[in-house]
Amino acid sequence: MDSPVTEMLSQCRERKKACSSTQLVRLPSSGLRPSASTFVGRDSEGDETISTFSGEISDVLAAIEYVANLSGIDPERIGLLGLSQGRLVAASTAAQGSSNRCGDTLGAGLNSLCVLYIDILHVETVKDALDAPEDQVIYTHTASSGRAVSRRGKFFQEMLFCDPVAELSRFTGPLMVVVGLQDTVVIPQPEMGEFYLRYHGGSEALVKLDAGHIFNVLQESAEFDKAVAWSADWFQDRIAEIDAKRPARILAVLNPPTL
Repeated sequence: MDSPVTEMLSQCRERKKACSSTQLVRLPSSGLRPSASTFVGRDSEGDETISTFSGEISDVLAAIEYVANLSGIDPERIGLLGLSQGRLVAASTAAQGSSNRCGDTLGAGLNSLCVLYIDILHVETVKDALDAPEDQVIYTHTASSGRAVSRRGKFFQEMLFCDPVAELSRFTGPLMVVVGLQDTVVIPQPEMGEFYLRYHGGSEALVKLDAGHIFNVLQESAEFDKAVAWSADWFQDRIAEIDAKRPARILAVLNPPTL
């Protein structure tokens, strides 16, 4: 039988390295084949400043299509996990994916984009961004790796049209949300994680970890390993259920980007 696979997409190279060190060990031991790729303009070619939410969703859909056509991969058993902004991308991809076939594990993600970015960048910056030309660079910040990351007007303007909770209201596949109770970025927890499940109509679960926004992955791997282990077990259990009821299909996505 062809293998199930988890697709890993990363916005941030330092997180990608930290995440890969644990995921690439944990997932194969669970019978899942990990695949690592990046958004256009991150570690791959392209202009990073043109990054938008819709563009990242399109990148994930394209990555799924590519992986689904690889030799030895069962296209009906592909897995996707979202971390930080990746939760928004994974949730939206699940709802927009072919035949609504996705099953998601979402961790430490974003709900209300405007509220979050107003908190991070202050209201005047976001207000100016919403009125600015789409291609105008609005702000630049220094990532933990030391590299400069810029965002243009269109990135902010799409915040008003991207709602992962609304997307999940039309997603009927299995859904697990993993939250860090010490999260200081998306607050309060676990309430914000529970919000993702409120309008979802399928099989679901909520996991609470004693960790920060990205499960402390940049400092140590213990809590992040727990998130990966929960995800791997969730995927395997759902795949077993789907296999018992073929021809139903499952798709999940592994995606750990950052702000």
